[in-house]
Amino acid sequence: MFWGIYGILFNSWVASAYKSDKTNFWKEYFKNEPIDISYFFYNTPEVAIFTNNRNYYQYITPAGGPFGSEWLYVIEKGLADKIVVGTNVLSGEKDLFLKYYRSEREAYKYTILIKK
Repeated sequence: MFWGIYGILFNSWVASAYKSDKTNFWKEYFKNEPIDISYFFYNTPEVAIFTNNRNYYQYITPAGGPFGSEWLYVIEKGLADKIVVGTNVLSGEKDLFLKYYRSEREAYKYTILIKK
């Protein structure tokens, strides 16, 4: 029982979140962005929840998915102003993303892309 409590207090995802500033980073990032920018959240619903902007597209691949495949043309034609994608996904699918976009910055395990 002791080890279970120790694990919850010091080694769990929740415990590590107490020291993390990821939530604050995303809140501040979107707070400072113009409201008329369009976003594409590529399999990053955990980031999409921080935007106050309703001008976004989303593609997610949970069990039973994918959902939002009909919006992939937005990336293929360079129609979104910014894309938030997992950095590991970006490295495996550069042809999809890097035709019209370049990296603005990396934050944690994500890359934010902007139009070239």
